[in-house]
Amino acid sequence: LEVRQGHPHYHGRLAKLVGPLRVEDYASFALTPDTGWSLMFNAGRQQRDGQPLLRSWSATGSLRVGSRTQMMLSAQRLDSDLLRDTTLQLSINIALNRDNVNIGLRQRDDGITKRHGYGFDASRSRPADTGFGYTINAQRDEEFDSAFAMLEYQGTHARFALDASDHDGDTSGSVFASGALVGIGGRVFATPPVESGFALGRVPGLANVPILRENQVVGRT
Repeated sequence: LEVRQGHPHYHGRLAKLVGPLRVEDYASFALTPDTGWSLMFNAGRQQRDGQPLLRSWSATGSLRVGSRTQMMLSAQRLDSDLLRDTTLQLSINIALNRDNVNIGLRQRDDGITKRHGYGFDASRSRPADTGFGYTINAQRDEEFDSAFAMLEYQGTHARFALDASDHDGDTSGSVFASGALVGIGGRVFATPPVESGFALGRVPGLANVPILRENQVVGRT
């Protein structure tokens, strides 16, 4: 449970844009009896200078089905003298080794109209050594459609990516190639982009020996 009172002489950057924060009360309660399911409840109110009091509450429940699937249902309500907004969301996440699939349904009611939407996401993380990764995203909100897809490949000497997107008929695409030149051990190597560090591993007389970092293969001799 938390209560905040805004100082009347506070004039931060956000306060200059939307008004100083005068009142902010917030309470949260979570219940997680085991790893199979959990519940969380939030409630609060907030008021800025010259604006009506905004009240909010939300509830979120998650349920694990088996070892690979998780379902989540959430509801949120915003209420003031100027608006009344209710949002419901249902998402199903399925983990398949390196692949991840998410399906989402949502409804938003502003007191005048109800809007429905749904979305689909699928992805595979790019490996730490060499291989492919991808991302696919498709969304629909009433009459607005959007989609995005990206394919990545990381090789021994560079990283390549191809993406395409469509936002309600506005289509675009891009092609990327990136890499680095590293000087180490008296030699120069062409590699994928160096993000945190680079190491040279040598095993005299043996080739194709896997090199591990945090128990993940990141390269071979």
